[in-house]
Amino acid sequence: MSGLGSESPMNLTDVLAELKKDIGRTDQGTAKRWAQFNNVSAAYVCDVLAGRRDPGEKILDALGIERITLYRRKPSPSVKRKARHHGNKTKE
Repeated sequence: MSGLGSESPMNLTDVLAELKKDIGRTDQGTAKRWAQFNNVSAAYVCDVLAGRRDPGEKILDALGIERITLYRRKPSPSVKRKARHHGNKTKE
């Protein structure tokens, strides 16, 4: 099990498509009305739609979407990883 839940992971393009669909379902179909209904600023919603800002928790919550962070190794097996030692060195 991958720990991602039962839904498929989404990228930012998918999230923006969901936001646009949800905006279209509002009574007037405008970002301003959607923003008012979801207690976020219309300017913020427009910035998200224009790609100037990422959607935050309020927008994601309104869409029923959660943000997750993934990490993976770089696909370069020929590069050897250097061991890193953390901690303080003492002077002798």
